Amino acid sequence: MTPSERKFLFVLVREVLRRADGSDEIEPKRHGDRRIAMFQSRGYLRGRVLTRTAFLEFLDTFERAPCPAHIQDVVDSFGLDGLHWRRPKGVILERIEWAGGGGIAYRNFKTLFIKEGASEPS
Repeated sequence: MTPSERKFLFVLVREVLRRADGSDEIEPKRHGDRRIAMFQSRGYLRGRVLTRTAFLEFLDTFERAPCPAHIQDVVDSFGLDGLHWRRPKGVILERIEWAGGGGIAYRNFKTLFIKEGASEPS
């Protein structure tokens, strides 16, 4: 994927993440059919819906964060593995602050974002 294609994909993902309705659909007419068809052929869109691959590509750009030891003990007690702890920025940080918390989880992607200094309930 070219840098401009990657940037455009991330525009689509951020647009979806900013929505309060939870919909993963994009508005193709707003973005141009040529690009949309290319993303569909590469597996980033299924019809008008962003795929798991599109979200993972975006989430992988976030810096990894260490999981606090006492939280890792809780995670281990539930037998959860393969979780990715990341530092929030941009749209993810906006969502955390909008929700009034110290973190947010995307369980379908096994990815958790936690703000610096977040308390255990977060």
